[in-house]
Amino acid sequence: EALTTNGVIACKVGRFNEAKKSFEAAYKISERCSDNEGAGLALLIMFEEIGDHLEQLEKVQVAEKLKRLLASTQKTALQTRLLKLLTETTSESAGAESNEK
Repeated sequence: EALTTNGVIACKVGRFNEAKKSFEAAYKISERCSDNEGAGLALLIMFEEIGDHLEQLEKVQVAEKLKRLLASTQKTALQTRLLKLLTETTSESAGAESNEK
């Protein structure tokens, strides 16, 4: 949680690279400890905070990890946030593909 909080604070002051590193560290530690929900939460917050600064491919990769990590969560608020993010990512991805054609 401390790494995730550090990432949020870094975002607020415009240090997006530092924020991304903090979120990724939080994700890796949680995943190593078999805390799928904690790992998913770190990625979800990262996406919410710095999603505009991620490449489209990275957004899709993060979305896929989130689906796997948060598939079994019972927390309605997390499910709602995940669904919103996945919907946005899918529509952005479809828009990017149509622009390439």
